[in-house]
Amino acid sequence: MIEFQRKNTDRRNPERVLYHANRGDTRPYGQRLAQLCCGVVMICAGALLAEPAWGENYRFDTGLRLGPATLFEPWWQTIERNDKQWAAFEACLADVEDCSRRERVLRRLLRRAPELSPADQLQLVNRYVNHRDYEVDRRSNDHTGERRPRGSPRSHWSTLFEFMRRGGDCEDYAAAKYFLLRRLGFAPEDLRVVVTWEKRERGYHAVLAVRRPDGAVWLLETDNRIKRRSHAGYRYVYAVNDQAVWDYRDAPN
Repeated sequence: MIEFQRKNTDRRNPERVLYHANRGDTRPYGQRLAQLCCGVVMICAGALLAEPAWGENYRFDTGLRLGPATLFEPWWQTIERNDKQWAAFEACLADVEDCSRRERVLRRLLRRAPELSPADQLQLVNRYVNHRDYEVDRRSNDHTGERRPRGSPRSHWSTLFEFMRRGGDCEDYAAAKYFLLRRLGFAPEDLRVVVTWEKRERGYHAVLAVRRPDGAVWLLETDNRIKRRSHAGYRYVYAVNDQAVWDYRDAPN
């Protein structure tokens, strides 16, 4: 297994987060981060379990901003695939006869949603995405070659359309909601896919965080709940949107 260490540099330097134990690894930081993928959370699991701090609500003004979303290559590639698939979906939007059965449902949602309030749009999207089958991802970790523990984050992300075809696990649910809300006009700075350590299940879990106009943060869950007030039971690990990547291991949560 690849070993990693914390780099003791200035807190504002994104390269402080992780680096390869082999000092001869001269690859750009973005490439190293792409290799890490879910290793970003796997290597800090011991610290999370040793010093849990639970119950604080998610905030958009905490966490260390590592840099642009392009640093996390698997996530950025998913964004690019999703954009291409949206372009192909335009034919369905123009003519219902060009839609598959699943695409027709999505088309109806996109035509109906603009008539709703933003709060109702969140409810609609949450229920629409949660209707798909939940599948525990048992694929291998890219950096270890071993099967990852149930519920742990992974390096593969699904687009909205890939999720529509085959369902997925919590990361896929959160990403699908993210892509759909972006299409409905929600600003990227108000949306984040947040990977957490869940106290009750003692495993990794992903949710979509949405910042509301009053500053409150709603968490869209996989069981149709929207946590508007209490986010108890989570410790935040990292977050992504199509603008940046954030690390929360040193945040006061």
